[in-house]
Amino acid sequence: MNDSLDDAIQPDAIGTAKKLVRWPAIGLIATGCITLLLVAVGLFSIGSLPQMLQAQIENDPALNAAQKKEMGDMFRDMGPAIKAGAVAVSAVYALGAAVVIVGGFKLKNLSGTGWAKTAAVLSMIPFCVSYSCLLGLPFGIWAFVAMGKPAVKFGFAAQARAKGKATGERDEFESYPPPV
Repeated sequence: MNDSLDDAIQPDAIGTAKKLVRWPAIGLIATGCITLLLVAVGLFSIGSLPQMLQAQIENDPALNAAQKKEMGDMFRDMGPAIKAGAVAVSAVYALGAAVVIVGGFKLKNLSGTGWAKTAAVLSMIPFCVSYSCLLGLPFGIWAFVAMGKPAVKFGFAAQARAKGKATGERDEFESYPPPV
């Protein structure tokens, strides 16, 4: 493709692709942000977890006094391990949420298909970013559908080509055909 035609097509292709991925990208970003918020709330409540378990045991009418004491002692002894496990799980959720947020921004800016696809997949897996799976599933699917459209693929290629011209890098998408 010659440079003058290429320069004329790229901004239009990039704009069209950005319009197509805008809402799925915003949905991925929102999914990740909600998950991070809920992880933070969960981390603040970890300190009171043993007390909540103790209160639940004390208020259980099916347990006699000896059973309540035994279970209470068990949960008191296991408190540090429960807290450590909850912090570890929260860290995994936070990492997944961060990847979803970065991928959402990469999708919105047409700057990284790998990040965008990873974010879409993670948002759809309940145990990765499970706090907001109800949002993640539809936005992840929508992101994949949008990324599969020829105009979006060409937009990613045009964005990479424009970035390569600005930095002098070789364009890996140089021969990618425009959408029909």
